[in-house]
Parts: sequence; structure tokens; C-alpha cells
Amino acid sequence: VKDSLNATTITLTWNATQRATSYKISRNNIELNASFTSTTYIDTDITLTTIYTYEISACNSVGCSAAAEYIVNYSVPPTPQNLNATLASNPAAITLTWAAINGATSYNISRRSAAGSNPNIENMEVTGESYRDTKDIALGTTYTYQVKACNLLGCSTPASFIVAYSGPAQPQNLRATLSSSPNSVTLTWDASSRATFYKITRDTVELNAALTHLTYIDTDVNLRTTYSYQVSACNGASCFISASLRVDYSVPATPTALNLARSSEGIDLTWSPVTSVNAEMIVYTINRSGGADQEVVRQFDTGYKNLNKDIAFGTMYTYQVSACNGAGCSAPTEDSIFYSALVSPQNLRATLSSSPNSVTLTWDASSGATFYKINRDNVELNATFTALTYIDTNVTAGATYSYTITACDQQGCSAAAEYIVNYSVPPIPQNVLATVSGNAINLVWDASSAATYYNISRSGGTGADLVDIQETGISYRDTDSITLGAIYNYTIIACNILGCSAPALLEVSYLDTDGDGVIDVEDNCPMISNPDQKLSDDDTDGISGVAAGNGNACDDDMDDDGDGLVDIYAASTLNQIRDNLAGTGLRSNSTGCGNGEDIVDCSGYELMADIDLNELPVKNSGYFQGSNWVPIGHCGTLTTCMPAGNPSFFASQFNGNNYTINNMFINVTETNRVDNHGVGFFGAIGSTAKLSNIHLHNVSISASPAANVGGLAGFSGGIISSSSVVANQIIGRRSTGGLVGFLDGQVRGEALLSSSVVIANQITSSITDNTGGLVGLGIFASISSSLAVVNQITGIGTVGGLIGSGTNLLFGIRSSLAITSGINGSNNVGGFAGAGTSTNSYWQDEVTITATGIAGTPSGATAQSTSALQTPVTFSGIYANWAAAYCNPTTGEYRTSAATDFIQAWNLGGANEYPVLNCFPSFTPAQQRTEIDRIINP
Repeated sequence: VKDSLNATTITLTWNATQRATSYKISRNNIELNASFTSTTYIDTDITLTTIYTYEISACNSVGCSAAAEYIVNYSVPPTPQNLNATLASNPAAITLTWAAINGATSYNISRRSAAGSNPNIENMEVTGESYRDTKDIALGTTYTYQVKACNLLGCSTPASFIVAYSGPAQPQNLRATLSSSPNSVTLTWDASSRATFYKITRDTVELNAALTHLTYIDTDVNLRTTYSYQVSACNGASCFISASLRVDYSVPATPTALNLARSSEGIDLTWSPVTSVNAEMIVYTINRSGGADQEVVRQFDTGYKNLNKDIAFGTMYTYQVSACNGAGCSAPTEDSIFYSALVSPQNLRATLSSSPNSVTLTWDASSGATFYKINRDNVELNATFTALTYIDTNVTAGATYSYTITACDQQGCSAAAEYIVNYSVPPIPQNVLATVSGNAINLVWDASSAATYYNISRSGGTGADLVDIQETGISYRDTDSITLGAIYNYTIIACNILGCSAPALLEVSYLDTDGDGVIDVEDNCPMISNPDQKLSDDDTDGISGVAAGNGNACDDDMDDDGDGLVDIYAASTLNQIRDNLAGTGLRSNSTGCGNGEDIVDCSGYELMADIDLNELPVKNSGYFQGSNWVPIGHCGTLTTCMPAGNPSFFASQFNGNNYTINNMFINVTETNRVDNHGVGFFGAIGSTAKLSNIHLHNVSISASPAANVGGLAGFSGGIISSSSVVANQIIGRRSTGGLVGFLDGQVRGEALLSSSVVIANQITSSITDNTGGLVGLGIFASISSSLAVVNQITGIGTVGGLIGSGTNLLFGIRSSLAITSGINGSNNVGGFAGAGTSTNSYWQDEVTITATGIAGTPSGATAQSTSALQTPVTFSGIYANWAAAYCNPTTGEYRTSAATDFIQAWNLGGANEYPVLNCFPSFTPAQQRTEIDRIINP
């Protein structure tokens, strides 16, 4: 059965059926003709957009056959579906395809150019389900196609389809992965829109021209070679611009600047990232203590926290960090750290209040601490306190409390810092004393517990009374209208926020103007500190003394031996030389030095007796609180230890004459003081200064806020010879040494240090670099024939048994020896020096050296066993070159050849004895060895 449609009829035709004499025709179950004899039927009773179902049966006299059913959709075809386009080049073409439409006898194609510049295609008729358009196709142009399905009744509504005749987008996110088994580079990228395949090139050589997936593996690669890859996205229209990637097929370089730091969470590691063409491929491998723990960290993580991973106090940990990629791993960089417990809180102090009753505790932050525990009388007040101030309001007047504070983190807590608070009105001040200096009366007294200030009142004399002069220290200098010969009555009251004590009374009836312990009415020299009270011209300087009681005519500067040096007999006079750093006399009205008529300007000072600094009062307030000695001269700030002629430097001579200065205690309590840099007996000596034959015994210096700290001199730019320091402790911030903190000859041309000895229990730099048994830091200097014997030396960087850092010494270190039980530090730690050069010098190899970073051994200094150091009794073997060292015990001079009045500097001793110096009549070799034994075998 077939149909033929037109605007008014539906014509059905069919093949004739054998033995049929007629046909029965029905439509939609309604009979149209019961005995139709033709095989063609024309239906004119039709309506557009209607579906008809026809049934045709073949009949004869016997009957009719089953009906043949035929459905006719008397409609225009539906809109075409599933349009698609394929692009082609050479020639440029766009092929459209769509799904076949039932009832369609043809398809009508139209085209419009989005740019409007290309010719249109109008009503192009095709009979199949595709159309190849080659008419003026231009790259980069977008076309809009319309496709209609048609039959004899008409055409459907059009189906529109937009086609961009252009190349694909550039490939994005091109990346590479390296592999070493086997050697290969794997490229991957994101799919590009409109791409049907990809072209891969390396260094302009095509590797693959028609890759259809998004991964390419290049196995033809060699180590330490850089390749340049390009990936192009292509389709039938064209290949677009390539995406490029440089790949360095190399093992990464070793990481640098590895730093280890203790934190509240454990140990933190940081390092500098490795520079690479493909830095994004790098990961870091961390090994601890030889590989017990391994972690892989992403490239951008150049820091790592070893978070409580079996970290234990008192343990040395070594970390190795390697940079890795698919080609392999670099050699590791390595550093070590000693994981110590937290330091106790420092500078614990208390403030009392009475409204309401309270005690306010404050303290300095402990490095690494995250919280603090506060106890009072062994009862816990707060276990997780995070601030640095705690207020205790549960206090009672008249009570005494013992507070302890510990610094803590997640690992544990420090030892406790203790502070005793007497929550009471202070007691009466005790031991009130008065001395007179010029036109001033100096009052001192013992500190009263719990006192925060003192009220001083005065009556008597010709001036007005003084009432309630407030003083926070335990001394007061009264210069208000003081009249010689007058009697003054003083009252001193100790006070705090709770109230004041009863008064301490003192009557000053006889004046001691010069403070030498002799009252004015019995003093030949009431204006000059002169304990010997010379009655005649014993020093032959032309100035005669007079009878007792006449007062002022006396000699400013005693020089009995006529050598041009002012004689020092007492601690009080020794303390006065700080007033004239040029050495021209104790006072500005000096009568000069010399013999008879040969009067000359004084040129320095000399000791004429042993001195005990305990005769001087202890500072009870200020920057040197707790000290009985304030350094003579100072550096000022860290940057003012350089200029020649610094007015704060001691610039003259000081000959100790082999007398001993005993019991020097220096304590630096604050950091914001101009002269806290440069701490020792001398804070700083200039390029014209010369120190000799000085012996400081029983020394203790605690100056952790200060740089340039040494027993004899904090800073030295001059000459030091034949001197010694015997100390319990010398503690500074940096550049700390037993004899000199910073030995700097840049102004003079060469700072000299020779034939000197340090014997100490502890030498420490608490904050930073340059710590040594004899010298902390040396620049443009020479050190000769000197000995350092120290139990423990501790610093951060550049730490050594004799010198911390001596890399810029002018003539190095010659014929010197370091004997130490333990040396501790981070980087550049050595038995003799952290850094520097030396000749014919040695260090005892039984020392325990703890270097968390790089150990340092200077060129020329060698380790020797105890037996090797003690065996020689003559100048032979390792000591063969030590014979050429000589000193003058009287003048302290040093030389390398024999001369009159000079003796050999070294005393090698007998079997089982260390070498010591011969140069000190008052500190004999036997006495030196006794002190050494006390330090080495405590």
C-alpha cells in the first residue's frame, strides 16, 4: 500500500490480489466503499493535520480477506532533531547532520553569517539527512544554520544550529610528573574546548601529531637535562597556540638555612625553599636522629613542627632535610638542637596596695612559655595563667608570703622562681651612716624589708630644715646649704603603701669631707682622700704637709716612687680613678707627679697595696644594683665601642704592681642604660691604655643584658699583659670572655694581650655569639702565651676554650693553651676556638664539646691528651716553640727574645702538672695550679 498526498486528496494505491473481484475500503473504522474494483482509491474528504487509518480487504464470491492497515499522517513534517556539525579544512567545510524525519520528502537548508560579511545560503534543498557546506567558509567566523523538513504539504518550522568555524582553546593546566623507574616525564593537561586531538612537541621536535587523550609519557629523558614541551590542541579547522612547560629532569639542590627552634609544641624546623624550574614538584623529606622519624612535606611548606613526637627534655636531636622530586633526593642539610626545659621566670617583683589589700606580682616573659603556674606558700593559686601580672587580693596586713612562679608549655614546666613578700609596714632603717665629700653629706642605710621608699628629714646648720624628702634607694646625698663644722640631725623613715616605720635618728657632728675615714679636725688633707696623712714631703714633689689640724695644704696625688703614676692604697681611692680616665690625677687640681724638682703631669695609676672591694658599699638600686664595683669607663651603645678618643674609655696606664684586687661583684640589672655595654673591672679601655700586673681574684659578674663582658675589661683597644682573673662566674649577653669580652685593635692598629691567665668556673653568653675562656671576640689583635682554664663555657655561636671568634686577628694566637671540662653552643664550637687561627697552641682533648650545629677547630690549634700536655718538663716536643716567650715580673712587659730582667713566661712544671705562667710574683705557679685543681677537680 502506498499513498500520494496533495492539497485536496489522499490517493492510495496497492497491488492487485489474486482471485479478488473487488475490494472493501474503510477509514477510521468507517466503510468508504464495499465493492471497489480498482487498485487506486482517491479520498477527497480530508482535513489537514489529521491522522487517518485505512483498512483494505480483498473480496470475491467466497468472502473477504483480512484487512491491510495503512496509516496516513496528513500533516507538514516536524522540525528536524539532533543537529550536529563536523569541521574540516583543505578545503574549509562544515558538514551538518540530523535525524531522519518521518513524512519528510526533502530538507530545506539556509545559512546566515554572524559577521554578516559572507554570502547567505537560501533554501538549499537536499533529500538526505546531511549537508556539506563549502561555500566561502572562513576561519574565525560563526555561522547560523536553519534546517526545515518538507513534503508536498509544506515545510516544518526551522531547527537552528550555530557553528563556530574556529580552532580549539589553548590547553590549560599543563603539568609534569617525574619518575626514575624508568626515567620518564609524564605530561597531563585539561581538555580544550573544540579539540578533537593534540599535537606534542619537545624542543621543536614533534613527538606525537594526533594524540586523542590527555596524558603523554616521554621515556626518552636523561638526568640533569632541561626539556621544553609544547602541547597544541587541534580540530578539523586548525591547531591553536601551544601550551609550553619547561621540565628540569634533575635531582633538586640541597636545602639551605636550616634553623631549629624550641617551641611550646616541640621543635620547629624552617629552611629556605630550593630554587628550581619546577619548584612545584619538590617535596621535602625530614629525618630525625638518623632516620627514626620521617615526614614528607609539600614544597611550599618550608617549615615543619615536630609536634610532641616523642620529644624529651635534656635530649640532643639531629634533623636532616632533603629536597626530593621524581628524579630523586638531594644530599641532606643537617642541624642539631638540645631540647632543654624552660628557663625560670626572671625579674620577679611585687607591688603592695592597701585599697583594697593586694599584692601585684609581675615578671619577665620566659621564652617558649605559654602559661604560668602561681603558688603561694605551696598552695596553687592559678595553674594556667597566661599574663605576666598576677594580683593576689587575699592578703592580710602583717603577714609574710612566699610566692613561686613556674613557666610552662605543653612539654612541662621550669624550675620555680621565688619571691618573698612581707605585707607589713617596714621596720626602722638600720645601720644609718654618714660620710662627707666636699660640700655634701652622703647618707647610707640598710634596706628595710617591704620598703618601697624612704622619707628623709634634716634639722640643724644654718640652712632651712628639710622635711620628707622622698628617696627610693638606700642612700641620699645632701647638698642643700651644707656648712663645714655644723651639726645636722637626720631622721630616716621606711615607707610603703601600708604606712611608714618609726624614724631612725642620726647626728652628724664631725665632717669627713674627703670620705677617707679620718674626720676633718684630725685630717691633714680634709679635701683629699689620703689615708696615710703625710706630714712631710715624702714624695718630694715640692708640696709639704703641715701640722695636724691645719687642713687644706696637702698633696692631691701621691707618687712616692716618682714614676709618674698616682699611688693607690685603698678601695676608696681606687674608686676615684673613674673621675679622671686620662690618668692626669685623682682630681682636677692635681699638683702633679714626679721627684723633687722634676714635677710632671701624672700619666696613670699604680697599686701600692692589696685591695678588698668589699670595703665599698653595695649598690642597692639602679642599673648596678647588687654590685660593689661599677666598671671604670664604658662603651656606651653597641655602636660606640669603635671611635678613637672616646671620652668614656679609660685612656691611661694602670700597673697593678702584682698586688691583688679581691672580691669584685658586678650585677647588671637593666638593658636600657647607656653604659651597660662594656662590663668588667674596666668597662672599656681605649687604644692609648696599657694595663699590666693586675690580678682580680674572687670575681663574679652577672651581666646578661650587656654585651662586651670580661673579668678585667669588657672592651679593650689597647695593651694588656701579665694579668690574671680568678672567677666563679662571668655572664654576658654576647662577646663574653674570662679576661676580655671584645679585643679590638682597629683604632690602634693592633690590640695586644700577652702572658695572662684566666681560671674560672663558668663563662656564659646568654643571648648570642662569641664566648671564650680568655677572650670572647678578637679583631685586629694578637694573643700570646696565655692560659684559660674553665670548667664550663656556654654560648650560642662561635664558642671556644680560649677565644670565641678570632677570624680577623691580625697576628693570630701564639703559644697558648685552653683546658676546659665542657663547651656548649650551637654553631662553630671548638675546644680552642669557635673560629680563628693560631700557631703552637693546644687544647685538652678530654673536653666534652656539645655543638648543636657546626663544630669549629681553628687552623694551627691541636687537641692534646692530658698526658701529652703534662709530660714535658723542658721546652721540647709540643712545647719546643714556647721557650721564646719572656716577661718582666716588675713592669709586666712581654717579648719573644731574652733580655735583662726578663724571665721565661711559661713554667712547664713537673710530671702530672699543667703549664702555668711565671710572670706573677703574687700569684705563683704553685698557687695557679691549686686554683686549676679546684676548677678541674671540684
